[in-house]
Amino acid sequence: GGRFVSEPVCLSETGATLSSIEVVENVPSQTEIEYFIRSGENCFNWNENYPTWEPINPGEDVAIEGKYFQLAADLFPDGGGKTSPSVTEIKLFYEVEETPLPPYRVKAVAGNGEITLCWDVAIGFGNSEKLGYYIYYGEKPGEYLGTVATEGNSPIFVDSTESSYTISGLENGRIYYFAISACPLSNPDLQGELSTEVYARPSSRL
Repeated sequence: GGRFVSEPVCLSETGATLSSIEVVENVPSQTEIEYFIRSGENCFNWNENYPTWEPINPGEDVAIEGKYFQLAADLFPDGGGKTSPSVTEIKLFYEVEETPLPPYRVKAVAGNGEITLCWDVAIGFGNSEKLGYYIYYGEKPGEYLGTVATEGNSPIFVDSTESSYTISGLENGRIYYFAISACPLSNPDLQGELSTEVYARPSSRL
């Protein structure tokens, strides 16, 4: 007998819904196994009792949401303490939240101390869902750590369905790199993948 607890498992960075678990177990006569699960958006402040452990039965349908999931099981031996149940495998079945496709045909047009980004909206995420955008920018390819734009630090959230945006306060002569992700306005935390990277160099001559 005894208890085992798994490490927290991140099923999806965008969130997931656990639908059921299946186990490979051996439960001899007079023994028993009880399973438990808990979930949350992060696991950094978890302790022995938080979040609350919820009982779960293998094969039963559930709908438990979160990014991180953790499993535990209590194994009860027979009355004489000589025979114990065992678990050799646990499978988690879950669905991942759909995220918007990244914008495509992204274009960066340089100006005087500013760069205007234009893009085409990708199709395929909820016909009636309005999208917002996160604009990532920086001074090195693939490193979007920009802090100089008048509109704010990277990423800049565009709370609009427009498909163009001007970033100002940039240094003329310096090259800047950009990538854009889409998100539903109803849930801005549900970001999709980044678009293809583009770049431009503002100039006082433009």
